[in-house]
Amino acid sequence: MEKCRHVVLLLTLICSTTVLFGKQTRPVVGFVSAGVFPGSDWLAKVNAASAALVNGGTVEVPDSLAGPATTIGDIPSNVTLEFTGSGTFGFCQINVGTFTKIYNNDALLQMTGSDCTGIRQPNGAILQKTDKFILDGLRLDCNHQPDSTGIFVGGGHAQTSMRNITVVNCTSTGMRLDGTQFGEFSNISLYNNFVGLKIYSTAEGGGGNSNSFYGLKVVGSTVGVLIAADSSLGMGADYFFNPSLLENSDRKS
Repeated sequence: MEKCRHVVLLLTLICSTTVLFGKQTRPVVGFVSAGVFPGSDWLAKVNAASAALVNGGTVEVPDSLAGPATTIGDIPSNVTLEFTGSGTFGFCQINVGTFTKIYNNDALLQMTGSDCTGIRQPNGAILQKTDKFILDGLRLDCNHQPDSTGIFVGGGHAQTSMRNITVVNCTSTGMRLDGTQFGEFSNISLYNNFVGLKIYSTAEGGGGNSNSFYGLKVVGSTVGVLIAADSSLGMGADYFFNPSLLENSDRKS
């Protein structure tokens, strides 16, 4: 009888442990909440959390951190940001690494200063890499700030994936791609920007070609889409599937 009791107790312990582990939706190692890190504002906390993930991982940005930030974001290549709520996060600029990923549930990133580039990707990545720079679900409001650009990708980056992105009210450009190649852009909405979308080749590496846009919407901008070769290297085609370019003229907002 005593031996049977020990067996039942052991099975109960094993089952309890399995249930406990079953509730763990993310591994503890490689996942942190920015809310538990020190910092003067939400981006300072995000920077601290990102730096703590020395081997990479995911930083949760909860609504409890929503509010203005004067800190410039600096997110390493092996770190993913995940905005889990629907708050409004004031900021100027987030500099990202080569393969940083940002996922958003329903939060709004809203600029609060001039001369800002909301998401700035200056790094290069060749087509033969196996990783991606990903933006998914981002909602970005430049808030009519002077000389504001919503998203910038440079460096001849050839591993860019963006989907379900909305950028509004930028006094310079909603989205600027410098030398970006072979990118995939799905359901991008650019509203009420001075220039909705710029695609340039660069003197250093050419590029600006072979990007695919699915369901692009550019509405209410002074200039809708501007594509230009800024180098002697030439520029291949970009591909637009079912775009909507509406009311882009000498409109003043």
